[in-house]
Amino acid sequence: MKSPGIRTQLLVVALAPAIVVAAMLTAVFLHARISDLSGAHQQRAQALARQLAANAEIGLFAGNRPALQMLANAAMREPDVAAVAIIDRDGTVLAQAGQSDIALPRDAAGPAVTQEIEQGLRHLVMQPVAASELSVDSLFEGSGASKARAPELLGHVALELSRANLAKRERALIIAGLLVTLGGVLFGSVLAVRLSRGVSRPLVALAQTVEQVGRGDLAARVPVDQASPLQGLEEGVNRMAWRIEQARDDLERRIAEATTELRRKKEEAEQANVAKSRFVATASHDLRQPMHALGLFVDSLRDEVGG
Repeated sequence: MKSPGIRTQLLVVALAPAIVVAAMLTAVFLHARISDLSGAHQQRAQALARQLAANAEIGLFAGNRPALQMLANAAMREPDVAAVAIIDRDGTVLAQAGQSDIALPRDAAGPAVTQEIEQGLRHLVMQPVAASELSVDSLFEGSGASKARAPELLGHVALELSRANLAKRERALIIAGLLVTLGGVLFGSVLAVRLSRGVSRPLVALAQTVEQVGRGDLAARVPVDQASPLQGLEEGVNRMAWRIEQARDDLERRIAEATTELRRKKEEAEQANVAKSRFVATASHDLRQPMHALGLFVDSLRDEVGG
């Protein structure tokens, strides 16, 4: 499997930490903002429920259904309010407005504490309505002796809010966060590409020059950029290639000189061999003539002695 190039590795090294950090920061930001939105929605629901409970106290005490219905209808005009119900201490619904998606608890008229139920895109708040009265005798007693009677539970108000707008805001926040993150990653990518080119190009040029020198092209040189952080390495590679080229030229010169010397000695040996051959031929010719004359003389003596 082919390993990734220098530029790819530089981009990975530059972008991977940036993407991880951007994702983590976006996640933390979105979590914090969504928590703030959810908390603000919950606080608003509780505030509306407390306000409605305070306004419904007199109507519940007097059992004034028309007044309670007017309160319920007025509460429906608040943003995100989906349903309102006002219940007396016996659990009887005295006023109701809107369409509720969450069923009231069976003990809705029981506990004098605030109850909250979240179901899907609905948020139900059950707020108790209590009335406290001062005793008549306390009006004639000192301020330190005046004590409030135990709160009397008059009923509950049930306020149901829709979380649809909250969900839309959360989605818009998530989309905006992702777009900002994506924009940051794209900007970082462009910057990383530009920076990687400034580093990868000299490295690629160095690698190509070393490869050319390895193939035997000792005249190859790296273009030296005075502003490059790799200037020293570029000059070092060029010096190395120059020294290798000089060593090769010196070796070729020595080989050429040795070849010339061998050729000269070979020619001298051949000339000596030719001279030797000529000398042997001349000597052989000079020796054959006396021997031939001597043979003739011997033959003539033999004839004379025999005759």
